[in-house]
Amino acid sequence: MIILAAGLSNRMGDFKPLLPVGKRPAILRDIQTAQKAGVREIIVVTGHMREKIENIVSETAPDVRLVCNDRYENGMFSSVRA
Repeated sequence: MIILAAGLSNRMGDFKPLLPVGKRPAILRDIQTAQKAGVREIIVVTGHMREKIENIVSETAPDVRLVCNDRYENGMFSSVRA
């Protein structure tokens, strides 16, 4: 499973992956939901606010693979390609 968390979240007005869902950031909720569903390989694509996302994910879900999209400003498809 690939979780895209690289964009700027311009339309949202705040960085979606870090917004709280319950008491956890949305990115962690997405990862934990996938894990509970039995997904064995999870890849999170980072870009904007890379360090924050990578720190949260690596501390909480060390088995998740992190991929950085250095061209995240080029849109969502650049993250898919990464």
